[in-house]
Amino acid sequence: MSSNTPNLGLLKKDPMVDGNETFNIETMLNENWDKVDEAVGRTGGYGVTTQPKANEYEVNLKPAPASLTAGIRVTVKINVASSGAPMLNVNGLGAKPVLKTSGSSASFKQDGVYTLVYDGQAFILQGEGGEVGTATAADVLAPKTIGTDSGIVTGTIPTQGNQFKSGLWSNPDGDAYVDTYVEIDSGYYPTGSQVTIQAHDPDLLSRNIRAGVNILGVAGDSNVVDTSDATAVAGNMQSGTSGYVKGQKVTGNLPLAASGSAAVSRQPGTAGSGNLLVVPPKAIWDGAKNVVVNDSNFKQENIRFGYTMFGLVGTMGSIKKVTRGEALIPAGGVATQAPISGIDWSTAALRFSTYSTASATRNKAVQGYLNTSGNNILFLRSVSSNESVSIYWEVIEYTNVLGVWSSRGISRATGGTHMQVTLPYNVNPQKCLLFGNYYLSQTYNDFVGEPAAATMYFGTNSSTSSLYLMGDTRTMQDRESWEYWAVQVVEFW
Repeated sequence: MSSNTPNLGLLKKDPMVDGNETFNIETMLNENWDKVDEAVGRTGGYGVTTQPKANEYEVNLKPAPASLTAGIRVTVKINVASSGAPMLNVNGLGAKPVLKTSGSSASFKQDGVYTLVYDGQAFILQGEGGEVGTATAADVLAPKTIGTDSGIVTGTIPTQGNQFKSGLWSNPDGDAYVDTYVEIDSGYYPTGSQVTIQAHDPDLLSRNIRAGVNILGVAGDSNVVDTSDATAVAGNMQSGTSGYVKGQKVTGNLPLAASGSAAVSRQPGTAGSGNLLVVPPKAIWDGAKNVVVNDSNFKQENIRFGYTMFGLVGTMGSIKKVTRGEALIPAGGVATQAPISGIDWSTAALRFSTYSTASATRNKAVQGYLNTSGNNILFLRSVSSNESVSIYWEVIEYTNVLGVWSSRGISRATGGTHMQVTLPYNVNPQKCLLFGNYYLSQTYNDFVGEPAAATMYFGTNSSTSSLYLMGDTRTMQDRESWEYWAVQVVEFW
């Protein structure tokens, strides 16, 4: 009776039972040879790899497989160790990945012989006992063992207990964490083990710690305070006192201001700022001292009327308004007037100049005065003339002057000494403006030449009530006879 072999399933006959059967070439030969050939093809053969590129391996097996089918088994010897995920190209049938049974990439060592089975997608490494890590004996607790590429190794890490160590410390970061350096025994410390590390610093004392701060159980001294925000310097502190600034002792050198009043230096102020810049002596001022700023010009009369400067009311007069105009005494005339209104005559003065082509002084000497009753200015000359006189006048109004004195019709004979006019009160000539004008009257016609111009002046004293008028001093027959004056004195504070 026929049967099949257990591995390849080859057909075989029993001679005792099947001896009279006709020999069937197809079933007895061809089919059996196909099964043998297929089985041989699955073994894949053996070969040594080459490596044209890193981690890409090629091998030519003998016998050579016709194709890569699932289940084909190959045995290869690796020529160069892998450095990454390896690929294998068998007899030019295409590069396929080589994996461990876990699905991760396999790794090859040089001259290692490996058996691989193709699963239809990749070559699977056979005989791998599981994942192999990188641990060595020094990484494993004794007496434990671990499997490696080199086989089973026994760990060498010892088990330790409680320890007490003393070492040095440092604080390179300057923060709240102190680094302590000790060498502890190598080994494994089970849960509950204690390693006591002691670091010593001789400066860890209360007197070295700021008040209110506790460092490692040591409270700070109340006398130790933070002075980092202090800004005082020796020049800010009274002599004989001291303090601490940024950790350094500072002794004061600023004296206490002298008793009584103290003069200060005065600096030029900024025009229009309204400020007076004073620099007191560098000292400690306790509030009982007076600061005196000296300036001999700080007086009422030097401050404009209507203004107060640092509490002092000004009395200095000034020009309030100037009104200007022109007038003309025509040829053949002896007088003219210039109308003017809105003038406070008690604080106003007249000033004018003349121009004429007349040759005789008496024909061009003009007297002018403010006519308060008629609100005009009257200009006079002694006699008519064929020449006109042009007059250019100004009426000056003042504010807060000490006084304005006016008089007209004062006459004196020319020649001789000066004529003294007594003012109603004493004036200070250094603070006065003097205005005057006159015209001449001729009584003799046989004079020779023209008289000299007249003049007026104050006495020489600093306070005087005398005003002097001076004219020509030639003999009677050679001079004009009379001068008729109009005089104004404006006195300021």
